Amino acid sequence: MDSPGVGIVVLNYTTVSDTMRCVRTLRRQDYPGYRIFVIDNASPDGSEARLRAELPGEVVAQRGRNLGYGDGNNLGIEMALSEGVDFVWMVSPDVRVAPDCLRHMVTLMERCPEIGICGPVVHAGEKTVLRWSLAETLGFQTWAHTVRDSALISQPDHVETGFVEGGAMLIRSDVVWRIGGFRTDFFLYYEECEFCLRAKDAGWRMAICTRAHVSTRWNDGSRNRRYYYMTRNSIALARLRCCYVGRAVARNLLLLPLYTLLKGQRASIGLKAVWDGLSMSLERGRP
Repeated sequence: MDSPGVGIVVLNYTTVSDTMRCVRTLRRQDYPGYRIFVIDNASPDGSEARLRAELPGEVVAQRGRNLGYGDGNNLGIEMALSEGVDFVWMVSPDVRVAPDCLRHMVTLMERCPEIGICGPVVHAGEKTVLRWSLAETLGFQTWAHTVRDSALISQPDHVETGFVEGGAMLIRSDVVWRIGGFRTDFFLYYEECEFCLRAKDAGWRMAICTRAHVSTRWNDGSRNRRYYYMTRNSIALARLRCCYVGRAVARNLLLLPLYTLLKGQRASIGLKAVWDGLSMSLERGRP
């Protein structure tokens, strides 16, 4: 029996060296039925030309604009689905995948058709993340649940998760056909949370395949940028879900002094993020 087809989408924005290293690890997958789509989000540093020259045989496409994670990955998803794949795998440039990662995840999802989105165990420095939580009652706070590497042996082959982190999420094509792609107004962070919630609304389960592993630096190079978008988009997500908006605002305002004193964030960034989360239009980014 032929293996299910997988379209692997790698989104590049001025990260050409990371992107090429990521693609090289993807090429070592021991799974036969995949094709790689590299999308460039209008990088101003000549990334597209380098990618085309140094990644012969891969599909390299130019988005022509930079509207963030959701918009760029949506193009890759559309291209993959147009070729009739069964799954789409989003992999961020800073992620390195084990050779058997894709095989284990596809095998799990083939055996469990109720799982709509699957992710791997993530190794980030000294931390190993087994699963993720999204605490809606705390204003859509995200949590990473870590374990010791030695404890992974005793885990079942998959565990339930509140959402699948966007750095390496495998999506069943039927999920996209049913609920659409990512929102395009979040720009960075929380897109995968919102997408997973819509998938759950449609009856799909989320899981982490404990036999699949990736590693990442977990560093986007800008703490202020991450702080802004995580704050803004948690409030925007609460508004979209029509619940716990007040708690999302209160949580971020209460944490503001902590981030300012202990993490060196500017209070003005946090206040702007709260305001923007409450005031941003949520119509233009609909999938």
